[in-house]
Amino acid sequence: MWRFPFKLKEILLLADYGQREDLKTEIPWHNGIDISIGDGDPVYSFVDDTCKVEKVNPALQDEGTIVLSDTNNWEYVFAHLKNIRVQSGDLISFETFLGYQDSRGASIQEFLKPYWSHLHFAVRKIDDDNGGPAKFWNYGHKYKDVDNGLDGFIDPNINCQRVLVRVAKAIGQIEGYFGNKSEILVKNNNPGGLRWSPFQIGQKGGFAVFNTPEDGFRALVWDLEQKARGNTRTGLNGNSTILEFCKVWAPKEDGNNPFKYAENLIRICGFNSLNDKIGDWLLTELDWVRKYNNYSKTEKTLGLWFKSVIGLFLNYAWNRIWKNG
Repeated sequence: MWRFPFKLKEILLLADYGQREDLKTEIPWHNGIDISIGDGDPVYSFVDDTCKVEKVNPALQDEGTIVLSDTNNWEYVFAHLKNIRVQSGDLISFETFLGYQDSRGASIQEFLKPYWSHLHFAVRKIDDDNGGPAKFWNYGHKYKDVDNGLDGFIDPNINCQRVLVRVAKAIGQIEGYFGNKSEILVKNNNPGGLRWSPFQIGQKGGFAVFNTPEDGFRALVWDLEQKARGNTRTGLNGNSTILEFCKVWAPKEDGNNPFKYAENLIRICGFNSLNDKIGDWLLTELDWVRKYNNYSKTEKTLGLWFKSVIGLFLNYAWNRIWKNG
């Protein structure tokens, strides 16, 4: 599984998987996603697992490319980087620094170069026993579904984590579980400060107790999902706002400040506002970006004659205003 190691609003989707039918190559579709996280900004590993660096710059035309594989035989390709900081054979983890985003490599925003740098990210399944050899992007393995027209690369969304996981981690941070700031929650293996859960093995100090930290985290994710789906007595559902959620999750009656709690949740996760709907937490992180930060949707509304000017403005605004706003 993978997830973005950046705040969600920092990510701009420039080109999606399979949408570039006009690309002048032997394979007419786009085998991954192009994202911008800021011109020249650092890029970290997206993979929530220990990975092996399979290749670095596997061919001259792939200069700036890193190929990773995880313990479940998924291959991840990070392309168009500069100043790469890992080497073939390295074992790395989530958020390992890989290099810097660059403008090298073909892009749907080619007319904007060198002003719009981007990262190309692609995913496929390694299957050395039953798969086939790749035709174009052959990095030393055989791959599942290699005859799908994209050398086996699939929509990265298939194994992208849901926003719920990001929210659960943020709540654990706010509650003081991560960093050992809350002794009772750490002892109870309860990162979310749940008062009760159907998965608890007991209660202590007014909080649920779980067998392991992993059990406590899964219980937290499950609880958040039920609220986002409207399956609780709280009155929350997918149309409830983040602020409305926090008024239930961290009520004023318990000595909390729901408004401050909501602001912290938005800041840590990179959401847009207090009025964001918690139903979006059921989306994958990539689908969230597709919904809210999709440049191609904006681009299609622009006239071709001034698209370049608007594109340059959007690039400047993205890197200087919106991303850090």
